[in-house]
Amino acid sequence: MSVTGSAESIPSASLGLAVGVFLSSSERLSPVFYAEAERLGRALARAGCSIVYGGASLGAMGRLADAALLEGGRVVGVIPDYDFALDIDHRGLAEMHRVSSLHERKAKMDQLSQAFVVFPGGIGTLDELTEVMALTQVGQNKKPVMLYNFLNFWDPFLELLQLLQQQGMISQPIEQIIQVHQDLDLVVDSLRGKL
Repeated sequence: MSVTGSAESIPSASLGLAVGVFLSSSERLSPVFYAEAERLGRALARAGCSIVYGGASLGAMGRLADAALLEGGRVVGVIPDYDFALDIDHRGLAEMHRVSSLHERKAKMDQLSQAFVVFPGGIGTLDELTEVMALTQVGQNKKPVMLYNFLNFWDPFLELLQLLQQQGMISQPIEQIIQVHQDLDLVVDSLRGKL
């Protein structure tokens, strides 16, 4: 692990919940997703949450981090070596943890986070979401997992979960595994209850 940057931006005593945020680093998204990632970053910083995310300066990831930092928030990155080699790591974070693989990134983010918010994203985001859901289902994750269903992005995934439940492949109520919120205020209010 390599740690860079300064942790002096906010005294640690003033920090609240450490929230792991899963989202995309793609630069090919609709601008509406970037704008909402910025809103999420600002809202988490204003709520006193620190952010743990994938460490990239690009895409929704970069917008989330930049917006939180502009609000004086604390942002921690966890980036695999291959992304670091592409020079897409964010240089303005309180901490940057370098890991060797996506598997290690998920484990490190889990270690550093007290709750999770899942924003719209691609295969990497889906992988992170399903892993934390599986850990919740088998009792190895007790941390809240919040699916931010912005613009109903996650509706097809939620329909799949309902089908799996109907077929007896998921035995627990979905609400026991993930919380689904359509509105950013509800995401932040749920997190605020954990502070």
